[in-house]
Formats: sequence, structure tokens, C-alpha cells
Amino acid sequence: MRIFWFFFLVLLSIGKAGAVEEPYVNEVKGVEIAAGKFFTVADEKFGNTAAWSSIHHTMAVHNVVSFELNFDNTLSFYNKPFACTINFKIYIYGNPSDTTQITDSTLHSNVSLSIRYDTVSGKAYKGIALYKFKDAHKFGVKIISISSPELNPIPAIFRLKGQVIVEREYTFQNVSSDITRFSFANGNLLKLEWTPSGYPGAETFDLEYTHIDDSSRIAAVLRNNFQTAPNQYSVPADTLEKWFKNNATRINTSAASYLLDVPFPSGFLLFRIRGALVHYADGIRWEGAWNYAARWATQPCSAACPSGIVAISAHEPALNWQYSAVFAEEGKSKKIMSYADALLYSRQTITLN
Repeated sequence: MRIFWFFFLVLLSIGKAGAVEEPYVNEVKGVEIAAGKFFTVADEKFGNTAAWSSIHHTMAVHNVVSFELNFDNTLSFYNKPFACTINFKIYIYGNPSDTTQITDSTLHSNVSLSIRYDTVSGKAYKGIALYKFKDAHKFGVKIISISSPELNPIPAIFRLKGQVIVEREYTFQNVSSDITRFSFANGNLLKLEWTPSGYPGAETFDLEYTHIDDSSRIAAVLRNNFQTAPNQYSVPADTLEKWFKNNATRINTSAASYLLDVPFPSGFLLFRIRGALVHYADGIRWEGAWNYAARWATQPCSAACPSGIVAISAHEPALNWQYSAVFAEEGKSKKIMSYADALLYSRQTITLN
């Protein structure tokens, strides 16, 4: 007689109201840092009518200009201490209808940042200086001057970088048109992949899966009524909803893929995905409709795609084994497989990840 045990422990974490954080960066460095040099940095959605209309709410726009030593070069500057000061002017582009229009050139018209390098071992030095402001989706930086009493000529060892960091939520859509792709990896892992943009407004994704034993009534129904091709099954969503109820494992992740271990008796593995968002205004979790559509990664579907159902073979059918999984946030988990002899004495234990 073969005996199988399954143990699942879920460590719950409380979600916080949050938003998507999108950084946009541009910089000049080396020989480009000279008086008169100009560059811009912009939020890619700024001025894009279609993308702008998909934004539900912008919580904050952080702007940073940094002057720093550029250690990513082959020039040596470690043999003597020095200080360096850069002066620049910031231009604000505040009209999304005309992203070339400068709407403010006086508020940050004379900014000065200084850094200092020291050769004394263990002594702290200031290798980066920051200037921060806010609410500009696009701004430009024009260098007025750069000077150093100790360096003449000034070597190409500096970097001036601009950043626009936007925190926002997108309009959440309940229904997804995405098709989950699945494939087997390393023989015993089921890889699931989805496209985040196919879940508009979602910040994270709920993945739920369940196992159907090959000897069960549901497995017989699957084979007899819903098989459309070899290892392809199309089942109505309301039927799948009943099969998942009170009998599934769920993880939440911000990633666009997930690897599932398949240490089960022979049968079927069912999975579904939905987008989720913790609404910034009230901290309430918004959840989209479950998306059951899926296909083999190597088999595109032109019309209606099959359901997320995969037939699997039994794991070590001649052995006694026990599988346990402990889950934490973001779908992180520790999974252990133990094997026992005919008297159920433990013979081998393997940590899968």
C-alpha cells in the first residue's frame, strides 16, 4: 500500500494600501558635463493621451537631481583630496497638452551642489549630493558651471543625474483578456506565465491552484465531457468555480510568472489567475474576476483558448512519500519532500527550495 501525505502551512501578511512606483532617469556624465549642457527627464505617460487616461490617481511625483562621483570609469582620481561644485538651472514642463512648453524657469533657477573626496583612510567623504523637489512630470537641467580648486582641468569623473519617480494607481479593470502560458520545467515543475498589462490596474496577482485525483468523479467528468484535444480541456467558468471552492491553494505575487511543484498522485492540476489592487484611498483590496484561459506555451490558440487544466502523472507511485509546504508573502515557500519505507520509517528528506 502506498501512502501519501500533504501538509500546507500559510503565513499570512497584511497588505498595505500602496501604488505602482515608476522611476524615470536620464543623466550626463564624463566629458558631457560642461557649461551649457542640457538634458531632460520625463514621465513616459506625460503627454501620451491614451496612457494618461488610464491613470486613476497620482499620489506623488518626486523629483531628484544628483551630482556624484562616477566610479564606473577607468580614470584614477584616488591620489589626492578634492572638492567640486556644479551650478545648474531647472526648467519645468507642466503642460501635458504641449510637452515642449516650459512653464517655469525661475523657481529652481540657480541650484548649487558640491561633493568632496578625501584620501584619508577610513574618513567619510561626500561622494553624492542631492537636490529634491516635487510635482514635475518632466523637467530639464542646464549646466551653468562646474568648478574645482584642486582639479585643473576637471577630469571626466562626475555624473549629473535627473529622476522623476511617480507613485500612482491605474484604472482597475475587472476582466482580463490575457491567456496564461504553461510549460513543464526540469521535468517536475509547472511554469506559469502571464502578461501583467493584460490585467489593467493590477499591482499584484492572485494565483490559485488545486489538484483533482485521477480516480475522482470530477476527473471522470473532465475526461468524458470537457476534453477538446490531447491534454486540453475547456470547462465553463461556473463549473470551475465550484471545483475550486474550499479546495485550493492561493498565493499572491507581483511577478509575471510562478513555478509550481507537482508532487501529486496522477490526475489533473487546475489553476486560475486574477489581478488585485489595494486601493490607495481606503485600503480596501480590489479583486478582479478569475481568469481561467490558458494554453501550452508552444501552442498558440486562435479562437477560444482552453482552461487552465493540466494532466499530470503520479509522483513516485511505488514509494511512500510526504510533501509539506510553508508559504510566506509573495508566494515564497519552503517545500520539503520525505520518503518512507514499507514500515513508514523515514529514509530520505529533500528540501526542494
